[in-house]
Amino acid sequence: MLRIVQSGVLGDDWQDEYDALRRGWPFHLHTLREYLAHFPGRTGIPVFAMAPSGEQPAQVVRAALTRGLSLPSPVAVGARAHAEPAGLPPVDGEVTWSDDERIEVRTADGIYTFHHFPGVVLMFHHLFGPDTDSAEAAWQQWLTGLLA
Repeated sequence: MLRIVQSGVLGDDWQDEYDALRRGWPFHLHTLREYLAHFPGRTGIPVFAMAPSGEQPAQVVRAALTRGLSLPSPVAVGARAHAEPAGLPPVDGEVTWSDDERIEVRTADGIYTFHHFPGVVLMFHHLFGPDTDSAEAAWQQWLTGLLA
């Protein structure tokens, strides 16, 4: 059984913040399910990167992410993803989540999440394999290069 309590004080834009939380919870619960089903008991190393997307329209940013992950458009759950960030082994996995803001890919050694919002793209990965020391810098370079 899992019990979640959402608390806190929302700011002046409380309706937008509430809507973002409401949209975000299903995704985060899905990620938890992926962890429990495929990586139970393993400790993941968090890897985070962020890059500005400037004034690029959401569909242009989404297209760059899709190309970078060798995915068809539209991105469907079950599609096979492939990426080759410099300095890291190739990433081959399966799309486990895709919506207008996020793509999540599960591999044998990680859960790779890519988010795009107006003005920014970010990724947050949970890596369960060896050799994760240089992963954050490599993914930051990959993400920045993708949007250049």
